[in-house]
Amino acid sequence: MEELKQFSDILGVLAIIFIVIGIIAYNKINKNKKSESFVEHREIKTAKYKLPYYKNKYLLNQSERKLYFILNKVIDNNLIIFLKVRLADIVSVQNKYKYSRTHFNKIKSKHFDYLICSLPYLIPLIAVELDGLIHGAEMTRKKR
Repeated sequence: MEELKQFSDILGVLAIIFIVIGIIAYNKINKNKKSESFVEHREIKTAKYKLPYYKNKYLLNQSERKLYFILNKVIDNNLIIFLKVRLADIVSVQNKYKYSRTHFNKIKSKHFDYLICSLPYLIPLIAVELDGLIHGAEMTRKKR
């Protein structure tokens, strides 16, 4: 029985890998199509101050959305997908080490695009970071 569960887990991971490869291939084929604008540039205003932030138009870019909907179709009913989860929400740093704060600072701003958890206790099973063509280009634009 345990071997069947391990085999099932391996098949699930392989399915996700093939899905990611398929999306990357699809994006390569369709790279000449005009991409949609993902950001709505509007300043956020408070009662007293004008802040330098703006609301993004979409939570996920086009590649991330496609993979999200594919994953949603193929996962079991006893699983749930969370989006944009911080690494620090999944793993913790042991405080007994001298530089535990330094280690925490290394993971606090990192995130995964998807986190698949089992229900009902929301136990993290698989974390996925999509590194597609569009995904990398957006990250490069954000750094400039």
